[in-house]
Amino acid sequence: MRITSNIFDPLIFKDPKTGKLTPGLATKWKRVSSTVTDLTIRKGVKFHDGTRMTAEDVAFTLSSERLWGSKAIEPSPLASTFSSVKVKDSGTVEITTSKPDPALLDRLASQIGFVVPKSYLLKVGLQQFGVHPIGTGPYTVKSVTPGEKVVLDANKDYWGPKPTYRSVTFNQVSDITARLSGLATGQYSIATAIPPDQSRQVKANGQHVVSTPVNNVLELAFMTHQKGEPTSDPRVRQAMQLAINRQSIASSLWDGQAKVYDGFNLPAYGDFYNSKIAVEEQNSSKATSLLKQAKYKGQKIELQYINGYYTNLDQALQALLPMWKKVGLNVKLKPVANYTLLNYNELQVYATSSNLQLGDDPVSPIYTDWLSPNGTFVKAGRYTPSAAMSDAGEKLATTTNATDRKAAFNSIAKLWTTEVPSITLWQSVEIDGVGSGIDYTPDARYWMRFAPVPGE
Repeated sequence: MRITSNIFDPLIFKDPKTGKLTPGLATKWKRVSSTVTDLTIRKGVKFHDGTRMTAEDVAFTLSSERLWGSKAIEPSPLASTFSSVKVKDSGTVEITTSKPDPALLDRLASQIGFVVPKSYLLKVGLQQFGVHPIGTGPYTVKSVTPGEKVVLDANKDYWGPKPTYRSVTFNQVSDITARLSGLATGQYSIATAIPPDQSRQVKANGQHVVSTPVNNVLELAFMTHQKGEPTSDPRVRQAMQLAINRQSIASSLWDGQAKVYDGFNLPAYGDFYNSKIAVEEQNSSKATSLLKQAKYKGQKIELQYINGYYTNLDQALQALLPMWKKVGLNVKLKPVANYTLLNYNELQVYATSSNLQLGDDPVSPIYTDWLSPNGTFVKAGRYTPSAAMSDAGEKLATTTNATDRKAAFNSIAKLWTTEVPSITLWQSVEIDGVGSGIDYTPDARYWMRFAPVPGE
């Protein structure tokens, strides 16, 4: 997202702080009915290869062929409500959803709304398009060196405000010491994902540090329906959460910047957030009692995670082990090198993260990943929501009445504390080091768009 937010434009822009929607590649949108929305497509926009963007390109971008059909080339749960996308006339695209979709405009402001050139993508294929992408955005791709760097040049024919810089290079530097060294010497203007304990070093070197909570939650997700495994019992899952002091660990590892919540009852969701629902705190005696009720006898609970992938996760898991052991939980850690090596047939719990891809609308990831029949975790067979969860999720995703949507959200938030499909470790924080003379603030969506938003 750091890179692609410069190469592509969304159909609708959304301010990550205010939630305000403004025209992008769609200049207007009209709700024709509860399930039909018309988009008016901006005229005179060119792709980076000089071809004109058309309504056909927009329809293909959102099509079943690309996003949501049985053989979609880039399937996305964010497009799961679409049932038809067609060109109505040369300047209009009609979107029909299977049910009322209160989050439709937010979906179009996400990455699935990044318009792609139909003929070029189909000609070169998805893999080549990934290496040689063409969009309408403020920067064009000069070169891609997989695993090393991407160089972008300002788009001289950009339809919107002039890009901020003539050229931007994204370097992949996994070693934190090398990132900080490059920042200190001026080799890099911005160094992302700085661990909190390194912030002082950045300041000592003469640069400044900027940070923000991002739209990402780090969690321990359970395989909830494995026969014969202890974690199929919600009392064991509750005990695993109650046995640990999450806030203490998060505060220690993130220098007080990371906050802990239960499930997805997050302030990032604005009016949906219910601060009256207390976060479950450490309660070892209650955890022990729940394990006794569940007749847990010390069976092994295997927790798999990607070694070194999530900032501070490895340290957090080591701190959690003695807390689990204290109440009698036999949790065994098994690190793996990457996601493809996670063995869902063996593990009972795994470390992962969920993205709030629609910003302040909780449909993502609550419904798109967790509660929809086509949700990421449900479809993969890792999680089966209860009837109560499914019902509340369906109401959240399809009800257009704001009060009813809040009620559905509250039901999900309360159910999460008893059913515990996952344990939230913390809402992630992005900490970046910034060189002198650079005006930059992290975006909660991980966008690093180096150009003014049209209309600002």
